[in-house]
Amino acid sequence: MTAIEVRFPGHGYHATPWGRHVNEGAVEWPPSPYRLLRGLYDVWKRKRSEWSCERVERVLAALALQPPEYELPMATASHTRSYLNSNKEDPTQKSLIFDGFVIVPRNASLQMIWPSLTLDTDVKQDLAELLDLLNYLGRSESWVVAGLSESAVPIKNRCRPVAMGDGDGDVVQVACAVSRDRYVPPRQGKNAKTWIEALAYSTSDLIQDKRSDPLVLERVSYLRPFGCLDEPPLRERLMQSKKVNAVRFMLDGKVLPLVTSTMEIGEQVRIRLMGSHKNKMGGDKSLVSPRFSGKDATGAPLKDHSHCFILPMDVDHDGRIDQIFIHCRDGFATDERMALEGLRELWQEDGKPAVKCVLVEDGLRDIMRLRTRFVRSSTPFVAPRHYRKGRGEFQEWLGAEIALECGHHGLPKPRVTSWPEMSPGGFHWVEYRRNRKEDSPRAGFGLGLEFPEDVPVPFSLGYGCHFGLGQFVGL
Repeated sequence: MTAIEVRFPGHGYHATPWGRHVNEGAVEWPPSPYRLLRGLYDVWKRKRSEWSCERVERVLAALALQPPEYELPMATASHTRSYLNSNKEDPTQKSLIFDGFVIVPRNASLQMIWPSLTLDTDVKQDLAELLDLLNYLGRSESWVVAGLSESAVPIKNRCRPVAMGDGDGDVVQVACAVSRDRYVPPRQGKNAKTWIEALAYSTSDLIQDKRSDPLVLERVSYLRPFGCLDEPPLRERLMQSKKVNAVRFMLDGKVLPLVTSTMEIGEQVRIRLMGSHKNKMGGDKSLVSPRFSGKDATGAPLKDHSHCFILPMDVDHDGRIDQIFIHCRDGFATDERMALEGLRELWQEDGKPAVKCVLVEDGLRDIMRLRTRFVRSSTPFVAPRHYRKGRGEFQEWLGAEIALECGHHGLPKPRVTSWPEMSPGGFHWVEYRRNRKEDSPRAGFGLGLEFPEDVPVPFSLGYGCHFGLGQFVGL
């Protein structure tokens, strides 16, 4: 048996399958034997040019005798998109280029196995030296560390040629090299070559000879194990291992939104989170998380405050929103956290530039919030119920509404200590938007509260509390 172990220090393998266009976003997995042989040929020419052609051909011809089997690590298929200059006068005319690649977990290795291949000692030594000098496979950013494997190879995710007739999996075409004894030089064309010369057949040779495939390339059908490219990325695995029920965003832009537009910003964040989550769930609107929508499966509004609170905040009290604090009682699932990470930008009206959203912190809200007994309004408190005659003095009624709302949110009953006329950012409460959609604007008030014990801040109460109204901060 002969086995080659390949590791990926950059945790990625970048290569497009033979016969596929790069912009299809397809990834070559497993790495093809044809690509490996050409890589070793390149190592010979650049780093061991003093070796004779016969010496190298013995090594490469041995590996081409039969298609290898693979032991594949679990991996993830991904891609990037780049807009490259098209060399035209108009700098905005750019070409979209895909880079498809495979993400390989840290310390994972791939094995290429020839079960019935036994190499002579000198051939084995030469192969080991060429593999040691091989520093990339595929595109140049696809770094590898390769060598002969002396240990027993486990059978977990075995990828074999279909012709071997056992196992299940996805059928994929793998580029292999025609063995030397089966190679027939072409009768026509300016580039008729020996087997090892044909191994270096270039694209220009291909075009000049008007051929559709390189001379020694043959496609072999392999059975690749189901799901071997479905390993969650490292970031997603870390998400699964960490409980998060609060996140904090910083806002960055030339013109930040005024605190008076707290309600508009909160509603826009909700819409963007719902859209981001819908995309994560394959575009199915019915699968959008109730933690973002605030509605149950029947479309009825949730009344237990289990959906997320979106609190646009003016931390430096300059009258402009500079942070967004989002928290949820029961915590966010992995797909919901990925949707939160998709919140990148907020639109502004009247031609103002968009605002960038930068996720700066995630974790447990009890740790991310401060605790204090004394709080004051930073956005107007709007009572869920309307005041009418017969409900006592207005201030006493409003204080009772505050106490009732605190009970709904698990807070102790506070004492109203003051009635500030303006927000910390310098705006009167009447300047804030205090209604949603078709609702009529309601009266909003500022209050100073004292609790019998420390409570976490910020928190929000009353009408629109899930969008930042009724927000209280420490003094």
